[in-house]
Amino acid sequence: MRGRRRSWLAVSTLLAAALAAGCTGGRVGPVVYSGQPRPEPPPADIIDVLEQDEDGRFTTLLSLLTAEDPEEASEAEVQANAAVRDANAEVVDALTGTGPVTLFAPTNDAFDALGRTPAQLKSDPEGLASLLALHVVDRDVSFAEPPYVIDGLVDGRTEPEKAGLVIVSDVSLVTSLAGVDLLLSGASEQVTVRDDTRTVQVGEADIQAPNGFIQVLDGVLAAPAPLAP
Repeated sequence: MRGRRRSWLAVSTLLAAALAAGCTGGRVGPVVYSGQPRPEPPPADIIDVLEQDEDGRFTTLLSLLTAEDPEEASEAEVQANAAVRDANAEVVDALTGTGPVTLFAPTNDAFDALGRTPAQLKSDPEGLASLLALHVVDRDVSFAEPPYVIDGLVDGRTEPEKAGLVIVSDVSLVTSLAGVDLLLSGASEQVTVRDDTRTVQVGEADIQAPNGFIQVLDGVLAAPAPLAP
């Protein structure tokens, strides 16, 4: 009787193993979704949101911010990119930190309109860092309309300032990381550098990231320094 029980137990074990192997394509282990692309991990910060943009609108901005070395980079390129990364440290730390932070993000087309290649912009690391810092504010800035429901943080009965949020309903003044004031117009969704005639349109407002906001710009807020002769 004991021999029969052991035989049935052995057969049951083999059947269970065979079924498990069949369900996993002949392998006993975790299920693999064959032929399906792996889902993107959720973004952790503003840089991640830029990288995951479906239309790839921010590749130029990302290359200027992160200055990653291309494959088979020359020694000169490696040194130049390292200098850019050092100069951009404050800006990148702000965009990857816990926030609050807002990035006024020029698109690829906006940078193309400058008539300067990324390599030319990187040739002046400090000037580039100042240009990028002009587009970053260490507060949450939103062009939302009432009732101001943004991730449940504020509503029509709460003062936005107490929630650490700037709601641009008419005209607001904020200071960028470059120490330059920016005038924000809620009525037309425009950003103007104070004491400057350059006004840039917000092409898409209020892209939310885990640590802040992205306001997509159709232009660059200030022209970079002229190229050295």
